[in-house]
Amino acid sequence: MEDKLYTIKVWLTTLILSPILFNLLTFLKIKTFDPDSILLIFFMFGYSLIYSLPSFLIYHLSFLKLKSKLNEKSKFILIILSIILMIINVRLVFGNNSYNINGNFSGITFSVIYCISIIISSYYFKIHKTNQWG
Repeated sequence: MEDKLYTIKVWLTTLILSPILFNLLTFLKIKTFDPDSILLIFFMFGYSLIYSLPSFLIYHLSFLKLKSKLNEKSKFILIILSIILMIINVRLVFGNNSYNINGNFSGITFSVIYCISIIISSYYFKIHKTNQWG
């Protein structure tokens, strides 16, 4: 397994896990199942896929830069970078008031869910070092 698959696995797992967590938390809060929530999972995945592409490219390039000295510290750096890029992305998508705790909580909600998903995805997958012989 090559190192470059790590970033793709983390990215796609985060994009799949986040809408599922969002719907699960919504279900636990309102205690009723809405069949449209299944459609919301697919919508959120597609929406996130498109809007996270620039962040993924930066994340992947950073991974390639750290590739020669991969360890737990570099994984932690990648997680922090991912979270920062996600917060920037949420600010761009939801606007300047995305973290306004007196009004719109959508930015906070999505940020927390995506942060949890990033951390879970990052630690779930292992970084496999490739040797110089292939």
